[in-house]
Amino acid sequence: MRRPRPIGLTITLLACTLLYGLYPLALALFYLVFALRRQSSGADLRALMQLVLSVGLLALMIPAWRGRPPQIRRLLTLAVLGLMVLNLAFTAADLSARPAGAIADSSSDARRAVDLCAFPVYLLVSLYIAWYLNRYPARVFYGE
Repeated sequence: MRRPRPIGLTITLLACTLLYGLYPLALALFYLVFALRRQSSGADLRALMQLVLSVGLLALMIPAWRGRPPQIRRLLTLAVLGLMVLNLAFTAADLSARPAGAIADSSSDARRAVDLCAFPVYLLVSLYIAWYLNRYPARVFYGE
C-alpha cells in the first residue's frame, strides 16, 4: 500500500524545487541569453555552475517526489545543505564586492538590496527543508 505524502513534505519539496531548482535556472538562463546577445567572449562561470546545479537538483527532485529509493531523503538533505553553503558564499561575495568609493547606480543598489533579502531567505528555507526531511512523517514516507 502506498503511503500518502504528508502536506509538510509537499511544501518542503515545492520550496526546494522553487528555491534551488527553478529560481537559479531562470537566473542562469536569463544571464546566459543576455551574454549571448551581447556576444561576449565567455560565459560567466557562476551562471554556468548555477545552470548545472539547478538541473541536477531538479533531476534529484523526481525520485524525491515519488519517495523511492529510501536513501533519496539523505541525498536531498545533503544537496540542499551544500547548495545553501554555495549560495550563501555567492551572496556574501556579492555583498562584499562593491569597492570603497565606487559610484553606486540604481541597479547596483537594487542588487545589493536583493542580496540582503536573499541571505536570510536562503538560510532559513534551507534549514527548514533539512529539518522537515528529518522529521518522522518524512522518514515514514520514504520508508526508513
